[in-house]
Amino acid sequence: MSLHEKMKLVHISDALLTNVEMRCLTHDDVFLHDDVINAYIYCISAQEHLQNRADGKVHIASTFVSSLFKKDKIDPATHRHIVKRVNTFLEHDMVFLPVNIRKCHWYLSVINAKKREIQVLDSLGVGMGRSDLTMTLQGLDKHLKIACDMPEFKRGDRWQDLDIMNWTVVDKFQKPIQTDSASCGLFMLNCMEYWTGDILSDNFTQKDMKEFRRKLAVILLETELNKLKGSPIYYRADNEENVSDNEENVSDSDVEFLEDRKRKRQDSHDGAEDKSPLRNPIMAADPQDLVDELCHHIMSINDATSLE
Repeated sequence: MSLHEKMKLVHISDALLTNVEMRCLTHDDVFLHDDVINAYIYCISAQEHLQNRADGKVHIASTFVSSLFKKDKIDPATHRHIVKRVNTFLEHDMVFLPVNIRKCHWYLSVINAKKREIQVLDSLGVGMGRSDLTMTLQGLDKHLKIACDMPEFKRGDRWQDLDIMNWTVVDKFQKPIQTDSASCGLFMLNCMEYWTGDILSDNFTQKDMKEFRRKLAVILLETELNKLKGSPIYYRADNEENVSDNEENVSDSDVEFLEDRKRKRQDSHDGAEDKSPLRNPIMAADPQDLVDELCHHIMSINDATSLE
């Protein structure tokens, strides 16, 4: 909490968290950031004992993947990614999809192929609308149909029925277990961790969420999956003039330097050494975004040696 807000603290797979995003874990009245949810999903997915439950093998989708199913239009250029994703789903008996009511609520939907059920685990019970779930299922149905027509499609033997729109939707929580307005994401993560396909293997209440919120911060910081463990990175924006005192104490052991070497130059004002590290790790959903980010980085370089 004492670090600068722009310190990057957690990097797990494609989830990159600065101190700003992590602050949702130190304030009880703040919704979980998407990347906090994704980072813990990757932690759960790395635990071998959580991959097989009573109803079979589990795959947990990220919030990004789940959001793709809500898109109205599907770019034909993404079809090869779709069939790859669908093939992964079909290799599992259950697929956990996080569902988001925008800026309002998180809950879990479980695509249970063995039971031909869409199981809804919503900490607010049956009181919330299910239009977002319907949109998600319709999108998944479209992806399944696209994948079926692709030569790379692998049906497998786990899903006997691909017509998910005719599966039964079952609400597993009839009454609310959440009593505040901001811990829905925490409840959803607990459901992901403990749902077996029939029951929850552990019980949790609203009282447990405050402790879990703090515990989650420690887990994400200390997990071996965190590429920045023990070596947070300070991100300095192009237009930022004043650098936090914390930057002086930051280890650069995890910073990748262009051409794998540190370029030194003397600042004409105070003689400070500038290592010119590569800007923010570049992550993009599609090639064009990647090109845009790379161009932005190149255009921001003012030093001739670095540019070369």
